[in-house]
Amino acid sequence: ILTTAHYKVKKIKNAISFLTAFIVFSITVFPLQSQVLTIGSNIHCVISGNTYLVLNNGGIKNNGVFHSGNGTVVFSGAGYTVDTGTSPITYNNLSFSGSGTKVNSNNVSVLGTVTIGGTTKVDADGYGNNKNFILRSTATSMATMARADALGGYIFGNVTVERYIPGRRKYRIITSSVTTSDSSTLGVGQEALSIWGNWQNQDDSITANVGTIITGGSTADGFDRQTHYASLFTYDDVNRRYVGFTSANGKNTKYTPLKAGVAFYMFVYGDRLNTITTSSPNNTVLNEYGTLLTGDQSYTTSSSIPLSNVTNRFTMLGNPFASPINWATLPKTNISNTCWAWDPNLSSTGGYISINTSGTVTLIAPFTGTTGLDQYIQPGQGFFVKTTAPSPTLTIREQDKVSNFNANAFRPMNELSLLAVNLMYNNGGKKVLADGVLVAYDPSFADSLDDNDAVKIFGNAETIAIQNGSTMLSIEARNSYTILDTVVLSMAKITKPQYSLQIFSKKMSNYNLIPHLVDNYLETTSPLSVIDTNNITFNINPGIPASFAANRFSIVYRSASVLPLGFTSVKAYRQNNSTYVEWTTENEINMLSYDIERSADGIIFYKVGTQKAMNNTLSNNYKWQDLQPLENDAYYRIKGIGYQNDIRFSSIILVKGNPDISGISVFPNPVANGNVSIQFTGMDKGKYTVKLVNPAGQVLITRHIINLSGSLSQSMPIQTVNQGLYYLQIFHPNNKTSLLKILVE
Repeated sequence: ILTTAHYKVKKIKNAISFLTAFIVFSITVFPLQSQVLTIGSNIHCVISGNTYLVLNNGGIKNNGVFHSGNGTVVFSGAGYTVDTGTSPITYNNLSFSGSGTKVNSNNVSVLGTVTIGGTTKVDADGYGNNKNFILRSTATSMATMARADALGGYIFGNVTVERYIPGRRKYRIITSSVTTSDSSTLGVGQEALSIWGNWQNQDDSITANVGTIITGGSTADGFDRQTHYASLFTYDDVNRRYVGFTSANGKNTKYTPLKAGVAFYMFVYGDRLNTITTSSPNNTVLNEYGTLLTGDQSYTTSSSIPLSNVTNRFTMLGNPFASPINWATLPKTNISNTCWAWDPNLSSTGGYISINTSGTVTLIAPFTGTTGLDQYIQPGQGFFVKTTAPSPTLTIREQDKVSNFNANAFRPMNELSLLAVNLMYNNGGKKVLADGVLVAYDPSFADSLDDNDAVKIFGNAETIAIQNGSTMLSIEARNSYTILDTVVLSMAKITKPQYSLQIFSKKMSNYNLIPHLVDNYLETTSPLSVIDTNNITFNINPGIPASFAANRFSIVYRSASVLPLGFTSVKAYRQNNSTYVEWTTENEINMLSYDIERSADGIIFYKVGTQKAMNNTLSNNYKWQDLQPLENDAYYRIKGIGYQNDIRFSSIILVKGNPDISGISVFPNPVANGNVSIQFTGMDKGKYTVKLVNPAGQVLITRHIINLSGSLSQSMPIQTVNQGLYYLQIFHPNNKTSLLKILVE
């Protein structure tokens, strides 16, 4: 075991020739001068820890086993052959420096970072001898090329770049990290350079965890014929839509080369052992064999990958480098500060992430506190940019390459106030993030629309946006928030029976104002915590458009003096030609008045009367007469209004329109807001006892109702019970019993 640096090279060489054991390099720097490190066929050579093994003007001849560990091998000095052995080598970090050309004459894999410094040039495939130089990709890591320094060193020849993709049937925006051919189309005999030859693994459907299925046309064009539907798409910036890469559209995968930076929208089925209907696909690795781009890459309206020259149009690009790049540092002219990336973990098939960078600030929506995507655009990742004025330019430079990732994409939170709203749904007991928006407050921001705001790109699943006039945003940067400031939310493609809004804030310093969630369907206004995460569940009724209306929710800032008002009872009943509405309150402080509101459908309410508040902190009883009631069913509710325009709504109660039809009914059912209204129509006068019973027969709530008119609507709070099936057991004054089934959501 060699663990000290004072050994002579000759002794090291002799030791490696005769030992049949492990050679361990475990020091910080181990230089070998002008020698080839030869590893015998029965030798295991190990780099321990973060050791640097520096080979000055020498190379490696590996005929045994070479373990890189977490170390770095440095080839410095002038040109020489990197590896002339017979056994493949897998490096962790690999560095080239000095001058001349270093030639790869063996099969080499890299797990970490490849760095090329000085004027060194690296021949990746051994003067065209098809040696493998592979940048590996796994579930936890991906090999990358570090930025080239100003002296001009670079790698040439063909390199294989891997892209690991987990086994999930998802859409992705993806690009190649290499260019397989400079030609726009390929000829017969060049199929290995095509999309088919790389991402489809030359039609190999036997080898596991490699390649994927691409559908959309004939086998002669290279497509897999499991379906005629396209799984690969390009982007049409004029019509703002994806276009199928199909035989019908004159496209093929068998003679189309991959180009670094040309992006596709692709549905990845998993590896090629899967079928398109496989519910649990295998993990896969997409291989790309070609040349790497080195040096700054400029994009204009006339470049090989052109930017749109029309204001407010989008261009789909791909990261051209085998390295992460920092969107925040890319030079841009007439290009928005926002880029849009696709996160396959959103919703059921994926969704867009908006990434806005202005100065030292980076804003991301949806924002969860630990967002998977940030301003560091991954190798192989595609993204969208938006043109803000004619003649746009975008440059992706060597100096924009980064080697590490920032888990917190925001500047220190003590400089920004944030309000995040995420749309969630339940899938098999697990909360799934479908989409989200972000509002940022800072004195440096303007309330008017500008480049600090990010417009919304809508995906193919549930979405939520911030509506500012006619513009839909995913990120809105505002100067500050004042009383009655409103964040208007807009939802689309709401199709599931139940969702939830996850709402949380950061550094809301104005404690005199509290955000309130306004539900225009349930007509409720609820204060939101600025300390904890708010999770608001809401239900969708396909028969009631208002329950999934785009403008169902908004957030309004109100005074922190939250109304302590509570409605302890609300009831309504018909008597002669009038309807009487009665309600009881407690904790009545700072109240101005009460509006009585009426609706014919339980959705849209109109003010039909008002009463001045008593402002007695004890219990108060109110009664109002509707002299012109509706002939048919009518819904009533009470709107409490505070001195600072704070609002509190009562539950909704129903008065049946035809009193000649006797019976007891409940509304709403399912119960969505913690209150159920019990409607008595043409019933005996007297005292009724109502018990809420669970399926096990346990009595959870008991309520006594006095029905003096025969027809009455009485609200009953049941906020204390969990979701599920329950029964209302009602005991009549004539000793009869009714049993009603209700579902609490």
